[in-house]
Amino acid sequence: MGKTTLVLQLYQYLISEKKINSNNILYLSMDQITKVFKTDLLTVLDIFLKESHNTTRAFLKEKNICICR
Repeated sequence: MGKTTLVLQLYQYLISEKKINSNNILYLSMDQITKVFKTDLLTVLDIFLKESHNTTRAFLKEKNICICR
C-alpha cells in the first residue's frame, strides 16, 4: 500500500467514523503539492491554516495542539 492510499483511507475514516466535516480536512497527495502548488507540504499547510482557520503552526504548537515543526 502506498502513502497516498494510506492518507486517503485516513481521510475517509475521519469523515465516516469520526464525523469530521470534510471542510476541516486538508487532503493532498504529494504529487498534487509539487505539481499544482509548486511548493512543499509545510507551505501548503501554512496557507490552509491561515485561510481556513485563521491560525498558524506556531500558535498551534504553542498551545500543544500541533506536533508540527
